[in-house]
Parts: sequence; C-alpha cells; structure tokens
Amino acid sequence: MFSNSLSGNLPATTGFRLPNLQGLYLAANWLGGNIPVYLSNSSMLTVISLGYNLFTGSIPTSLGNLQLLRVLTLPNNQLTTENGNLGLSFLTALTRCRSLERLVFENNPIDGVLPSSIGNFSSSLQTFVASGCQIKGPIPREIGTLKNLNFFQLSNNSVNGSIPSAIGGLESLQRLYLDGNVLEGLIPDEICNLAQLGELSLQSNRLFGPIPTCIGNLGLLQKLFLGSNSLNSSIPDSLWTLENLFLLNLSINSFDGYLPSQMKMSNVMESMDLSWNHIEGKIPQKYGSQGRVSTKCDIYSYGIMLLETITRKKPTDEMFAGELSLRQWVKASLPNKVMEFVDGDLLATKDGKNVIDMQGFLTAIMELGVECSAELPEERSDIKDVVVKLNKIKLQLLCSSQA
Repeated sequence: MFSNSLSGNLPATTGFRLPNLQGLYLAANWLGGNIPVYLSNSSMLTVISLGYNLFTGSIPTSLGNLQLLRVLTLPNNQLTTENGNLGLSFLTALTRCRSLERLVFENNPIDGVLPSSIGNFSSSLQTFVASGCQIKGPIPREIGTLKNLNFFQLSNNSVNGSIPSAIGGLESLQRLYLDGNVLEGLIPDEICNLAQLGELSLQSNRLFGPIPTCIGNLGLLQKLFLGSNSLNSSIPDSLWTLENLFLLNLSINSFDGYLPSQMKMSNVMESMDLSWNHIEGKIPQKYGSQGRVSTKCDIYSYGIMLLETITRKKPTDEMFAGELSLRQWVKASLPNKVMEFVDGDLLATKDGKNVIDMQGFLTAIMELGVECSAELPEERSDIKDVVVKLNKIKLQLLCSSQA
C-alpha cells in the first residue's frame, strides 16, 4: 500500500467550508483527532476515504446529510461509539444517504450493537464491512431487506444469537463472512436461497447440527469455511456436487459417517480440510493428488498459526530471543479435540520452568508438517505417531538446552 506521511488533525473550525468538494481521499496517513462535523456541509461529497489513520472519537451522525455520498471508508482507525451509545446511531443516520453503495469501517473499537434500522439502508448499498469492531448482540432480522447487498462481513466480533433465517432475503449476496463470532444454533436452510453466493465463512463460532442438505443449490460457491464449530451428522452428498468449489474447510467439528466412494467433486478443488472429525473410511484414491486433502495429521498447522499470530505482534528477531512455555503453546494453539491425543508427558515440566526454545520447537514442528502433508493420504503419519515424535522433539530440545 502506498501512503503519505501527513500527520496532525484536520482543521476543527466549524466555519471551514468546501462546498464544491466531491472526493476526500486521505487514507494511509498519520492523521488523528476527530472526524470533523463540518464535512457534512460539503453537500457535493460522493467519496470519503479516511482509512488507515489515527482518527478517534465517534463517526459523526451529520454525515447522514450527504445525499450524494456513495462511498464511506473508515477502516483501521480508533473510532468508537458516540457517548457510549451501543445502538450505533451513526448507522441509523447513514441510512439517510440514499446513494450510499459502499460502507467500510472495519478494525475500529466501535463496541456496539447493530440496530434494526440497518434494514433501512437504500437499495443502492452493495458492500457492508464491519469486521473487528467489537460488535455484539444479534444480527437484526431486518438485514434481509437489503436486496442488492453483495458483500457482508462481520468477522471477528462478538455477534451472538443465531443466524437469522431472514438472511435468505439477500438475493444478490456473493460474499458472506460471519466467522470469529459466538453465533449458535443451526445453519438455516434459507442460506441455500443465496444463489449468487461465491464465498461462505462461518468458521470459529458455536454452530451445531448438520450442513443443510440444500447446500448443493449454491452452484456458484467457490469457498466454504465451516471449521471450528460443533457441527455434526454426516456431510451431505449434495456438497460434493458443487462444481466450482475449490476451497473447503470442515475441520474441528463432529462430522461422522463415510465419504461416498463415488464423490463427484470438482476438478478445480485445491484444498479440502476434513481434519479433527469422526469421519471413517478412506478418501477415494482419485482425489489423492488433487490438491491437499487433510486428515488427522494437521497438528503442525497450529504451530504455523501461532507463529503467524506472534509475528504480527512483535518483530521476529525479538520473538526468537525469548522462550515459550510448552504448556502455553499447547493450550493456545491446539483445540480441545486435539488435546485428547496429547499425553501428559508432552506437558511435563522441567525444574518447574516448563520452557523450550521457541525457534527450535517451531522448526521441528515445520519439519514434521512436511511429513504430515504428504500428497497421498496413506503416506501420512497417524496422529499417535505424531504425538510420539512431538515428545521426542521436546526431550531432545530440553537436553540440548542443558548442554
């Protein structure tokens, strides 16, 4: 991303007027302070782009007066609710912008509840992105009135309740991301009404029950992520009829049954992760070389996940300068369903310290991952063998640290 280095605050004077201003593009700078209310005086504004700055305070409700506004993007700032108003009054105000097409305010500590007024947005609204905003409460059923919405993202919030059946009214929806929340209940059958859907991500929630058998109706679906839930029953045969599906993740659930011997899976499939379930039998041989088909040997992937998480928080050289508690690593990176395979010796302490060299441990995990990701399922290690090797890795590194 290209950026400037503008800093400071926008002029705060209420007398500041730009009556002919049509586009305000100030993204990717170091600007802070409040978003000035006087922007609403620029009645010709069609685009406001203030993302990737240091703006604080609330999103002015006066922006709802901009009748020509088409695009409002405010991601990655420090914007909050107005006077602790959990109702997100700025959203209600923006429903008055009858030309608004794109609304993006992800990665701000908004901390509020989606209001039912969300259903009052005009038919022009196509994109709504509010991931990582500390949004809580349920998804309003009024969402179903947004017939032309094609991108809806609420990832990594604290949205709870169930997925409303009204979501089936989003007949133009192409991308739906509700992952990383605390949604419960069943996946509603009405989700199969979204005939234009290309990507569906519901992973890392508390959903249970089966995948709707009508999933085969989503003929344009390319990416399906349902991992890390409590989904159960067998995988519906209709899922294997999706000819455009190339990324599939059903891992860390409670699916059972067998994979059909005559799976009619698309030739475009690149990655299929079925790990940490109760599926029995063999993966049909004809799919063995078709991308990466995961089984029970994905323990190394959690090491990669942890590495990525840590490197986002501090430079890599600092990370490797420290030590990591093995017990902390296991608890942080392995789901509960994996823990049942890990015996007590793996978590044993050494002189009360229970630490291990991070770089050496992760390197060993990556090497084990090469073996685990063999193309042919029958060439991959069994999970019990993986745990044995992990124990050996731990003991070898402990011994080397004492040398």
